[in-house]
Amino acid sequence: MNLEERLLTLVKNDHHLLNVITILRQQHLREATIVGDPIRNLIWNAITKQPSSVLWDKITVYYRNISESYEDFLTTQAQLSQNHSQYFWELTNLGLPERAALAPSQLSISEAVAAQPEKCSAVGIQLLSGGELTVIAPYGLDDAFALRVAPTPAFAVGTEQHPKYQRRLHFNHWQERWPDLTIV
Repeated sequence: MNLEERLLTLVKNDHHLLNVITILRQQHLREATIVGDPIRNLIWNAITKQPSSVLWDKITVYYRNISESYEDFLTTQAQLSQNHSQYFWELTNLGLPERAALAPSQLSISEAVAAQPEKCSAVGIQLLSGGELTVIAPYGLDDAFALRVAPTPAFAVGTEQHPKYQRRLHFNHWQERWPDLTIV
């Protein structure tokens, strides 16, 4: 079983994550992709045999809907938060214009996932239109499954973004929860 298949098996065996996926399907969010914390933590908890629950994580979801207004986006965010308050939702519609721009973001879902500071966090589970799930992992899954935290190229040592990567490491205290992590 390769790492993508292993991850999909973990997702399909996690009833809370399956509930989140069901909720997102009901919302009809185009290209809905669960990114970062819940996916990375699911992997780390499985490897370290710790309990796992998306109830503890921020549910970051990227999607693209260029016809959605900002007001509709806020309504969707509010409805999710009110109707499914057991989860902490963070939605990003990549189809909305950026605050300082008049045009929608040109980032693809994969590029947005790749923009995460850590390779182990640059992992997403996307809901396809036919109901299937697929893995988006621009830097692969090796780091996540090896319990290794390394910066993505945009956050590498010597880049302008590297201090943000270091702050996240300090703020998240991952090694307290997962002592076997290797920080690069």
